[in-house]
Amino acid sequence: MQIAIKDCSLIGAPVNEYIPNILSKGRIAMIGDAAHTMSPMSGAGFNDSLDDTVAIMDAIKKYPNSIINALSEYQTRRLDVVRQDVLAGQGFNRSFGCL
Repeated sequence: MQIAIKDCSLIGAPVNEYIPNILSKGRIAMIGDAAHTMSPMSGAGFNDSLDDTVAIMDAIKKYPNSIINALSEYQTRRLDVVRQDVLAGQGFNRSFGCL
């Protein structure tokens, strides 16, 4: 235990973090924690869920006759952003308590 703490290889954040490779496929999409679970310590989960919702709504307005195109647009708009948010939370968790 002492070695793990000293080497910062033990993290005390009991959180499942998920970095998505996709947010939508065909007529199915995931938003919020279903799509990109992140540490609650980052404080970004709720805001990202709202941003996902707005992105889907905007995409549906842009492609009102094609849900597949709309969800592809949503993924294009949000995937890199949410991946970076999850990675930032992971970085924060790994640095927590390690100086």
